[in-house]
Amino acid sequence: MRKTTIITDPIHQVINLGSDQKLKDCFKAVVDTRTFQRLRRITQLGLASYVFPGATHTRFSHSLGVAYLAYAVLTHL
Repeated sequence: MRKTTIITDPIHQVINLGSDQKLKDCFKAVVDTRTFQRLRRITQLGLASYVFPGATHTRFSHSLGVAYLAYAVLTHL
């Protein structure tokens, strides 16, 4: 039985990468790079978190969502 990889996201709730090992390895290789990990420290909304305490989105979570949407578009095409 193959394991599926699931990532929880504040916007898309559940990002399911499925059980394709090549896809998971490629995704993991990109996310584990130092450049991608730097995005964890950069806020997406700037100073809005001071006015709206729940607005704590980072460029990292935004990029995960973008990768998920790009994957969804490519599989649909």
